[in-house]
Amino acid sequence: MIKVTRLLILFFYIIPFLFISLTRKDFSIFPIIFIYFSFFVFSYLVERKNYIKIDYTNYLNSTFNQLIFFSLLFLIGRIELINELISVLFNGEILDFAKNKAVDRYLGFNENLSFSYQIGTIAFFCYCILLGCFNQNKKVYLYIILFLMILIESATLGRAGSVIGISLLLGEIIIRYNSSFSYIKIINNSIIILLISFILFSILQIARFDEGDELFSILILKLGEYTIGIYDAFYIWFNDYYNFHLEWGFNTFTPIFKILGFSVQQGFYELVNSNFGYTNIYTNMRGLISDFGIYLNVLLFSFFGIFICLKTYFRANVVEYFFLRLIIMLIIFPFYSIFSFTTSFSSVLISYMILTFYNK
Repeated sequence: MIKVTRLLILFFYIIPFLFISLTRKDFSIFPIIFIYFSFFVFSYLVERKNYIKIDYTNYLNSTFNQLIFFSLLFLIGRIELINELISVLFNGEILDFAKNKAVDRYLGFNENLSFSYQIGTIAFFCYCILLGCFNQNKKVYLYIILFLMILIESATLGRAGSVIGISLLLGEIIIRYNSSFSYIKIINNSIIILLISFILFSILQIARFDEGDELFSILILKLGEYTIGIYDAFYIWFNDYYNFHLEWGFNTFTPIFKILGFSVQQGFYELVNSNFGYTNIYTNMRGLISDFGIYLNVLLFSFFGIFICLKTYFRANVVEYFFLRLIIMLIIFPFYSIFSFTTSFSSVLISYMILTFYNK
């Protein structure tokens, strides 16, 4: 587990921020890189060669019936979308339908989603989490169901829901298969995941193109926007707009403050023109820096490194397991805080309660 998170921090954070610093010939964001280095330093300080990794594969497992329940709940929440999809598939208008849905989303027409649609989103996220906790036969069938759910989610050319769901699944897998991970296995699996992700990304982008568009050049531009562009956007914000005023979790754990009755910013941040295209995503570090500043984040990531390293070799209890999931999922999703959305935050809580009460 600690090996995987070190690699995630290296490739998702340290290398991209170093790349931005080198391309701009400006190391003003070096304090951000130092935050991530603190994770490495303190995780290595508590690690010992004679430690044996804990096997979490049989710890707080989900059941087949639980997964089937959430897959059915997802279908109920998406019944209107499924009916529309069936209709446009028979009429041969699936691409036009997907493009219109994407345009509606960008114009803000989908901001007030129905209650059933939000329940479907929570069910999808819970399914992804519980699938990562499943340790029985029939896994192939369950992954086929997940693939069909992702197809339905992607039919509107939306990426966020599917990417969050996959991240939640991978977060659980990182914890569950703690004892069997090696650097070679991690690298091999990462290459496969990256290839699949690139293929899915390409398909979604191609579906958005109009006739006459230069396919390859636009694909590369979009790839830059959604990968390195988010780090460049953070550079712009950190140098031009960061005011050192702490917001104490309003950005990272938005749903908690909404429940408590506080007024919080809705949706994403403002659009910015980075060197790699326009984006309104600034990595999850913008929220963390806005909430806790540089020094507290150094302490926070030092603690993350110590905690994940210790739980790699010493079994977590149910409370520690909950916080372990939160930390892993914050790290594994670099775009923005995975817990800034009520649906994903609720899914983590619901799945945790199901796992805890079922395994008592």
